Amino acid sequence: MSKYSYLNRVRVEVEQLKVGMYVGELDKPWEQSPFLFQGFTIEDELTLSKLRKECSHVFVDFKDEHEYENHLLETEQSAESDFAIDSSLSEELPKALKVIRESARELKLLMRKIQRGDNIQLSEIEILVENCLESLHRNNRALVILCNIKHKIFYAAEHPLRVAIFAMAFAKHLKMSEQQLAVMGASAMLHDVGKFAIPERVLNKTEALTKQEKLMLKRHPIQSYKMLDQVVGVTEAVKEVALSHHERVDGKGYPRNIPNERVSRFAKIVSIIDTYDAVTSDRPHKEGKSPSYAFKILNNYKGSKFDEFLVSEFIKWMGVMPVGSLVEMATGEVGIVLKNSKRQKLRPKVLLVTDERKKLGFEKVVDLSQMDLHASGRVYQVKSVLPNASFGINIEHYLDSQSFDSPKWLNPGT
Repeated sequence: MSKYSYLNRVRVEVEQLKVGMYVGELDKPWEQSPFLFQGFTIEDELTLSKLRKECSHVFVDFKDEHEYENHLLETEQSAESDFAIDSSLSEELPKALKVIRESARELKLLMRKIQRGDNIQLSEIEILVENCLESLHRNNRALVILCNIKHKIFYAAEHPLRVAIFAMAFAKHLKMSEQQLAVMGASAMLHDVGKFAIPERVLNKTEALTKQEKLMLKRHPIQSYKMLDQVVGVTEAVKEVALSHHERVDGKGYPRNIPNERVSRFAKIVSIIDTYDAVTSDRPHKEGKSPSYAFKILNNYKGSKFDEFLVSEFIKWMGVMPVGSLVEMATGEVGIVLKNSKRQKLRPKVLLVTDERKKLGFEKVVDLSQMDLHASGRVYQVKSVLPNASFGINIEHYLDSQSFDSPKWLNPGT
């Protein structure tokens, strides 16, 4: 069995089971099932039939990455199924907004404690992870939308939280188990803790860094690894992500220049999302770019810097026009992507927030998949995906909790 835990206990619906798969866990206690062994290989159609009769899903252990990736490709789900719908977007956004604000505040305090040398419990991080996961399980879109609200001044504090939320939501798409989702979240939240030991004058520097300052930044994975020893209960899986998220597929990353097979799947996921969020965020020395620009970078370096399969899956999961991103319509209006469909990638549901002349104050929801029409009679089409805050649009203004008292555009069906 591979040393990488993401291959173990992968949730698989019984309709997707095949002869030859190894069932490591059921959706019920073993003693409540007719199976004699706690863990077995599906040998024949009769066993397969019994499983489908007894369970709605099971947890499979895959023997290697190839088998796991083939399973994902063969059982590929629509984008809608990746977004949980236990609660509507209108119900979940206020809750998610509270989760992300409180989590950002608490995470910053915990990072400062670690920086000072204070001992903290991993369970303190796990509480934040659990809160985020509960929201993602209720409605995956809410937190993803909110992760597109970015503030240059708070980048260092909010970046690890956004990376964690994106990583957990993406890991759900990859069908990781609940335990693996928790490890993914904690690892991503703590992956850059070493940066809090770097002087703010370096982190927030707007001009080019000196050679010494670049070396200081390149040491942050090692610093993170050492600082995480102060976290009581921290696991090697979490520490490994902090140490290895800048390692690369071609073995030319840092700080250890280790080969691809020595980097965990968790670290590979964080490296991709860390890059995506950095590129699309306003930072002290650089303005954020559009999601499509970030996707271009990831595509250009897949197979050399980033895992090829994971990059392709990430872009496919996020969508050409990620939920929460700004788009400009062919008719001139600018809007926020509320929902997208894998079947019609270029036809999302959009909240228009400007008129054709880019004047704010105009609000209208249009569903491009339904061929909604502009007043001119033209079918709405997206012209381009825009960087965050383009044309002075503050997404938070439209998603702030105060606006939910009498929502004009957000309804239970959205």
